[in-house]
Amino acid sequence: MMSKLKLLSIVLLSVCTGIFSCSDDDPDNVIDCLFEGAYFKINHTADSNNVKTITFTVTYDGEETLDNNIKWDFGDGSAEQTISGTTATHTYTNSGDYTVKIKPTVRNGDAYCTVEKELNITVN
Repeated sequence: MMSKLKLLSIVLLSVCTGIFSCSDDDPDNVIDCLFEGAYFKINHTADSNNVKTITFTVTYDGEETLDNNIKWDFGDGSAEQTISGTTATHTYTNSGDYTVKIKPTVRNGDAYCTVEKELNITVN
């Protein structure tokens, strides 16, 4: 009886493994959007001639391909902008605290993921 139970367990395990395993038809291009945002950083510097003009730089340390266009919300009520490249410059009208948001997209073949990253800044 014990050997039949072992044999049945092995057969069931083999069948289940065959059903749920990866095959050549499974997509290789998958992106884990949940953690992709951790690979982005936003740095900023104020212009020495006008402290309300801020230059932002996005760095991406992940393994996927970063799209060239990034959506920017500078947090001051101005319209969201799509800017080519990883650097953006914005001039604020007023001093204050702002939350800058970026929405970059990364790709791996046909798979893509758009994340949102925030940076709190103080403009003097």
